Amino acid sequence: MQTIIASRARIQSGKEGNPDDWMEYTDGKGDGMRGPCGIGMTYSTDLDQFIMDPPYPSWILNTNTMEWEPPVEKPQDTFQVLGGPIGIQTTYKLYDWDEDTTSWQVTLQSLVPTGDNDTGSDNYIAPTRTQAEAEADGG
Repeated sequence: MQTIIASRARIQSGKEGNPDDWMEYTDGKGDGMRGPCGIGMTYSTDLDQFIMDPPYPSWILNTNTMEWEPPVEKPQDTFQVLGGPIGIQTTYKLYDWDEDTTSWQVTLQSLVPTGDNDTGSDNYIAPTRTQAEAEADGG
């Protein structure tokens, strides 16, 4: 199914296909249906509700929350603190979903607070790198 905004006259004219294939949804509650309706949503006859399309084909609809969830939980290790020659370095991990591998891919962004080796700036933000790039050049 698809969702469009159209007048009753347009639907009845047949310009959008067979009028019997369309459902009128006018007040955000419909005829006993749960949830809102919007452009880009699909009607689920099983759930009697409009739902957003999944962000990725592998994601699964949680029918209790009506939200799409990845098949693999997002890692929670978002940062680590390390000591080094220029003082304390905090490495933040940012994750993006990779549908090809159905896994979370790490992007690193390092923030090095000023310490004894002050170069005049309050901090330094390193360029964003993938996990593989960081491992290839030693960190």
